[in-house]
Amino acid sequence: MDWFIIGLASAMLFGGVMVVDKRMLDRHFPSVSSFIFVAGVVQIVIGLVALAVAVPLLGLADVDGLVIGFWSGVVWALGLTFFFYGLRLEEVSRATPIYGTNPLFASLLAVVFLGERLSGLQVGAVAAIVIGAGLASYRPTPGRRGFISPRALAILLVGSALTGIAFVVNKEATTLSSFWLVFGGRSLGLGVGMAAFAYRRSLFANVAAALSNPTARRLYFGGEIVMASAAVTLLQLAITLGPISLVSALNSTRSLFVLAITLGLSTRFWNVLDEPMDRNTVTLKLASTALIVAGVIGLVL
Repeated sequence: MDWFIIGLASAMLFGGVMVVDKRMLDRHFPSVSSFIFVAGVVQIVIGLVALAVAVPLLGLADVDGLVIGFWSGVVWALGLTFFFYGLRLEEVSRATPIYGTNPLFASLLAVVFLGERLSGLQVGAVAAIVIGAGLASYRPTPGRRGFISPRALAILLVGSALTGIAFVVNKEATTLSSFWLVFGGRSLGLGVGMAAFAYRRSLFANVAAALSNPTARRLYFGGEIVMASAAVTLLQLAITLGPISLVSALNSTRSLFVLAITLGLSTRFWNVLDEPMDRNTVTLKLASTALIVAGVIGLVL
């Protein structure tokens, strides 16, 4: 169960990253594209460094895995691009669980194309995680009951589906090449994809304006360079070691950690994220989290 511990650690880190990203998008970056572009540049550097170390040591005999890893990164970049746009429109504690439904897509694809098999309990565990994530999108408001805006929901679900596809493509790459070659190729593809999808004429002025703020620089360094890099590395290792349908499901538990952090940062004493925390909202979010936790327990039984 090494993949479980590694994947859970990755999800914990990603939970922190999502909260930091939301703060930066709301307060420090004038556009989503400027934020995505800088994140892409960081991933390009990480990918090039990984390949500069791996290729001389391991060679390129397994170049197919590297190439497939690269394209999994490009698809992942497109999925993350949709997620970041959805994050700009919604609360992070709602957007992250919806994006976390990607195990549904990854599991179906893994069963069909990779020949993976799920036990009845594991199917129920994946379903609990997905239902819990969907429940988090429900927003009780005075006078009516409804879900988040259709536009935000559509954007987040497209991002989720693309990420599910990326999980499966990346798993295929791990069967063809070593961990470091796939990791380097995936990071390079992720960076190139994010930078390309985010490019705008006004981009560099927006990036310069955002990073001229010392607080934005500290948040970006801690969130995207330190925490995100560690989370991505652990996730790639979990994908290499475990079945992709279950690794992707475990990764969606980042919403649990996002909820815990937002509860702590949205109190009347320390309201950093400014998310609504009335009784109905908290109860609903706790119910969705309980389903997610139950699903995680089911994965290891």
